[in-house]
Amino acid sequence: MSNGLGLSLKDARKRLSGLLSQRAAILLNLEYKGTSAMGPIMGPTEGELQNQLVEVDRRISEVRELYNTYMLESLDSESKKLSRLTAVLIALTAILAVLTLLSVVATLK
Repeated sequence: MSNGLGLSLKDARKRLSGLLSQRAAILLNLEYKGTSAMGPIMGPTEGELQNQLVEVDRRISEVRELYNTYMLESLDSESKKLSRLTAVLIALTAILAVLTLLSVVATLK
């Protein structure tokens, strides 16, 4: 987990990978339940599988939201850095302008 509220890309990928595997397994179970010619199959009912699928989809959405939060935090941090850098560059430009003027004045004397 990152220092902020969101999830880093690495953490989000890891969580999404596991959740997508769970989702695929649930979908496979649902498909098998729907196509089985052997009558009732032991295990979770179709309704339970649908509920599991909804829960996994909710968790996938949550991971995506956490990653979006991480990206917003990163953008905010980078924006602050760029603002400071811009201020430094403006100050350096002003100093160079003053030095150039002093050099021109010195050569005119």
